[in-house]
Amino acid sequence: MDLFQSLADLKPFIFRITDNGGATADRFTIVTCDGDYFASSAYPTHPQGFFQSGEGIDVGYLAERVESGECRDLRWIDLPEAVRNCVMRSLNDGFADWLESDNGFASRDEAGNFDGCWNPNRDKSPIYRDGDAFKVKDSDRAYCGEPDESFATFREAVLYILPDDYCLSGPEYHTEIDLWDETDGPKPLWDCDAETETGDDETDA
Repeated sequence: MDLFQSLADLKPFIFRITDNGGATADRFTIVTCDGDYFASSAYPTHPQGFFQSGEGIDVGYLAERVESGECRDLRWIDLPEAVRNCVMRSLNDGFADWLESDNGFASRDEAGNFDGCWNPNRDKSPIYRDGDAFKVKDSDRAYCGEPDESFATFREAVLYILPDDYCLSGPEYHTEIDLWDETDGPKPLWDCDAETETGDDETDA
């Protein structure tokens, strides 16, 4: 079973996408909200292509590269289709073992607490079974006297506890474009070696 079965599932988990214009083989950087990332060439499945995952990206450094003009922010639709497919497949592969081997704790007492930004690699799962339902042990909700969130499937509970963009960073390092805008379809990719039409690279004497 895939965790991300549609774009709607994926949207909350993608933090930022940048392109260095082809300055290096790993021109695209796709950052997820748990601080991991993918680096990819335009043709990742080609024999000479490149696609690799990494952990713990410095989002501040990434923002500096965009500000300096070394990289540009992209929307999801601007990524080549092959790159989008590799990202989706790699994410689903990464969560596959968890979905297949874990169906939640048998009781609420066994589960860990969910504080809104839980990462499965760093803490105990907050998902537990309650009859046919799966619930997320949320200490904040319990403190306010509210019931834990309930889901029909383990997969839905996992999607609920994934970190979002504000778990990874404050707004100062977020992309300034709408990642999910699809207006006019994919835009032509930027070529960092091409001369600018406006002369922006020129400096005053």
